[in-house]
Parts: sequence; C-alpha cells; structure tokens
Amino acid sequence: RRQRHGQRALQPGEALATARMMRAELAMLYYLRGADAAARPAIQQALGQSSPGLGISLGSIPLLHAFNDDAAEGETCQRRWQIETLLADREATVARELNEAIGLVQNRLRQIAVRKEQVEALQRRLAEVQQQQSVGAATALDVRRVRLDAIKADQQLMHDVIQWKIASVQLKAAQGLLAAECGYSLPIATTCKAGDVEPETSK
Repeated sequence: RRQRHGQRALQPGEALATARMMRAELAMLYYLRGADAAARPAIQQALGQSSPGLGISLGSIPLLHAFNDDAAEGETCQRRWQIETLLADREATVARELNEAIGLVQNRLRQIAVRKEQVEALQRRLAEVQQQQSVGAATALDVRRVRLDAIKADQQLMHDVIQWKIASVQLKAAQGLLAAECGYSLPIATTCKAGDVEPETSK
C-alpha cells in the first residue's frame, strides 16, 4: 500500500526499528543490556527507577544470598534477566502504540481520499448547474445551493487533512522522532538490531 503523494506506507517493523534507536526508555534498556559488570550500580539504580523492586540487590536478601555460591555471578544473572524481561515488556507496549498510530494515519488518509472524491464530484456538479443556468434550465438558487455544498465539503476536507497531520505527529512521537526534531538527542548510543524483536501486528 502507498500513502498520499505516492509515499510507501510505513510498516510496523520499520517503525519499531526506529523506536528502538530513538525512544529514550528503549535506548536505555538496550544500553544497560550491553553494559559490563562494572556498571552494575548504575544498572541497579536505573532498574529501580523503571520498576519498584527491580533494583534490589541479591546480597540484601539474606535467604537468597545464603543459597548463592557466587553472589557476584548471581547478581549479574539477576540483572540480565530483569533487563531482558523489562525490555521485552516495554517493546511489546511500544509495538502496540505504533500499530495503533499507524492504523490511525492510514484511516485518516482513507478519509481524505473519500472526501476529495466528494469535493471533486460537487465541483463537477457546480459546473453543470452553472451551465444549465446559462441556458435557463437552472436558477440562481440552484447554483447557490450546490456552491454551498461544495464549500462545506472543501472545509470538511481541510479538517480531515488537519486530523491526518495530527495523527502523523502522534506517530512520530510514538517512534521517538518528534523529540529529535525538537532538538533532543539521546545521550547514549544503542547497539540494538532492527530484527531483534518482531512487533505485534494489529488484527
């Protein structure tokens, strides 16, 4: 499918690939996933801010610590599991947001196409009535009525275009592109790959 002006419709997988690089919460989780053991305190703090309880250290839980032969290794495994779980959950949420945003943009474009056909049909009708008036087959009132309908349809088309623009901005925000366009840049670089996780598709 193609969008307005022949542009190819954005696919959910492409949108999610962009969001992985541009959305701050995903970029942070990818960064933490690739961080080494030396960054463990920072990881604990970041996880604790993301979700209460995730930043708790194994060493602070006596019962778990007693059954853990290597506290450092256990801590690393715990953090890795927490990051992967949190990342998968957050990506699923972002994928749903993107699917909804893409669907809304596509719906707005369909509305524009239908409304444009209505405007063009009324413009043709107006030309016909004006021609009929010139030969006495239609009155000035007939022309005025059709012209008013054409003006109303044109105003509705403008409203539909505005709604499409709003939906497009919302899609950019869901991808993390809006913040970048406003001058915000992420302080960390991610190492995620576009094909790491497939997005959920809307049914």
